[in-house]
Amino acid sequence: MIKVKAKSTGYYEHCRRRPGMVFKLNAKEDFSAKWMKVVTPSGELEFDSKEDFLKEYSSLVKQSSSKP
Repeated sequence: MIKVKAKSTGYYEHCRRRPGMVFKLNAKEDFSAKWMKVVTPSGELEFDSKEDFLKEYSSLVKQSSSKP
C-alpha cells in the first residue's frame, strides 16, 4: 500500500476525498495523477501520468517502508 494526498476533490473507495486529505491506496493501479500525489517520509511527489507513477512504484514502496 502507498500513501497519497488529494490535490483536488476526487472519489476513492466510495468516499469523497477533499484537497489535502491523506489516505492509502489498496492497489497501485488505483493511483490517479490527475488528483493525487504520493506522500513519502522525505516529502510529497507529483507525477505527470499514471505510467510515470507505475515506473517508480517499487522504489516508492521501499522508500515509504523505510524508517525516517
